[in-house]
Amino acid sequence: MGCNQQISEEKLIDFVLEKLSPEEMKWVQSHSRECTTCHTQIRMWRNVFHKEVQADHELIPSSSVKKRIFNSIEKRRLPKRKLFSVKNLSVSVGLVASVIIFFSLLSLPNKVETPPYVVLHNEEIQENNNLWNNNDTNQMEIIPVSTDTPIRGDAWINDKMNEMLLEVHGLSTFRTADYQLWVIDINNDLKGEILYVQDGSSRILLKGINTNMLKQIRASIEPLGGSPAPTGPEAFYVSFE
Repeated sequence: MGCNQQISEEKLIDFVLEKLSPEEMKWVQSHSRECTTCHTQIRMWRNVFHKEVQADHELIPSSSVKKRIFNSIEKRRLPKRKLFSVKNLSVSVGLVASVIIFFSLLSLPNKVETPPYVVLHNEEIQENNNLWNNNDTNQMEIIPVSTDTPIRGDAWINDKMNEMLLEVHGLSTFRTADYQLWVIDINNDLKGEILYVQDGSSRILLKGINTNMLKQIRASIEPLGGSPAPTGPEAFYVSFE
């Protein structure tokens, strides 16, 4: 859902860097679970600071954030000036990391690319969606990784409509993690999408996706906001081959 109480970009960065107070950390975490806008920003900033920005996610840092990072670099630099001499060129690791982050932000492209397909979640998906009733739609049951899990659901895919719908039930709710769906094509390239869980269920619709290129979809449990690549335990998968 949209953001009714926009959190500043600087506070989201502080959240990613764990610079907020415990109370503020809990509040931002709770807010981001209901707000897809802030959730996405957290994920983007986490990718930036981990230096693992995906090729299909470009980010425009605002001038205020650039200034804030630059000021932070200046503050770190002042007490270290005595280290910079002709005889002694040692430099703190923290300062070097800050400079790298700052200039990497400045070198990012000045536009945001649109994703190759449209993503709809939960209530954004119309109940009378034609995908369910279309004769060209194939329905496949998801396969839980563990036999002890209550996870169940189905995937519907239509090559003529270039759409894929996933509906999953029996999902857990985490305070510090998200289910992330990985869309894998026949070239083993993958794209990640967050599954927003409501009452133990989640639905996601991909419109305009090249379904003929799909190989698998897999879901894993990742840190809040998602990861650039799978890192957590797998929850379920569907194979289209």
